[in-house]
Amino acid sequence: MGQWRSARPQLTSDPGDTGLSNAFDYGDDPSGQNTPRFAHIRKVNPRNESRPDQTQDPSQNHRMIRAGIPYGDPLSPGAPDDGADRGLHFLAFVADVARQFEFVQRQWLNNPNFPNGRAPGSPGGPYTPPQPGTPPDGVDPVVGAHRAGDAVTLNQAGSAHTLTLLAETVHVTAGEYFFFASIAALHAIGSGATSSSVSAASTT
Repeated sequence: MGQWRSARPQLTSDPGDTGLSNAFDYGDDPSGQNTPRFAHIRKVNPRNESRPDQTQDPSQNHRMIRAGIPYGDPLSPGAPDDGADRGLHFLAFVADVARQFEFVQRQWLNNPNFPNGRAPGSPGGPYTPPQPGTPPDGVDPVVGAHRAGDAVTLNQAGSAHTLTLLAETVHVTAGEYFFFASIAALHAIGSGATSSSVSAASTT
């Protein structure tokens, strides 16, 4: 995941749960010594990650407001699966489904060449493999689409280590897109506005 169990990023050596902050980046960890470049937290929001199309397509273009809400009784660490119904409700608020959620899933999470591959051939296209002799970072091993036997690359102590992945561990059981009106649109509805003006307010 790239995070301690407390949710603090692995960029810090303190696994405590105090002083949680979202004000961090990967400027001092370009090769993934502390937070692997394939880590979930890094693949979904590369922040200032050094990548070939960073200037043309900044990470800010694809950010989402997202939250995970667990359901069911937690499974104790090391305990075998008891078959009980448990999981995670993933919620994401976006202005553009294709540019944000779907782009992140397709071009970042599921692309083994992100972020150390070569720039896409066209804007918004997939990253291509890195220079010969350089292994790709790999897909997101938590929620990325992959097959058993696919690999990720862990950079430690100046060496690249290949780690083989097992079968996918996350299984989607349901999903849906919902329209959520903007605050301006809700105010317009509350004031008795016509449908055309509400539609206009929804885009502001």
